[in-house]
Amino acid sequence: MYKTVIEFKNDIPNEKMNELFNLCDEAFDNRIGRATRLIELENQVAYEGDEALCGCLQIGTSILRRTDGFLKYVKSWEWIEDDPDECCDMFEIFEKYVG
Repeated sequence: MYKTVIEFKNDIPNEKMNELFNLCDEAFDNRIGRATRLIELENQVAYEGDEALCGCLQIGTSILRRTDGFLKYVKSWEWIEDDPDECCDMFEIFEKYVG
């Protein structure tokens, strides 16, 4: 099981939040496959997949990271796997390895 959970900042207007949710849906529907949104809370979305959708989740993460202005709305972004050693804070990864 692979999961990505994105929590947005609390002060985002509803119209912008809907736009961000749509960006996420589009990013996780890519050439590798389609990960369906698991949850939609007021300011949080999550997508999950098995081994076959791992690449889809990785590509979606890359698309969102490269989308101009997206990260400024994100409060936290977690990558979760069955192996606890592989779980991580995506912001830390972006800062440390991607720049």
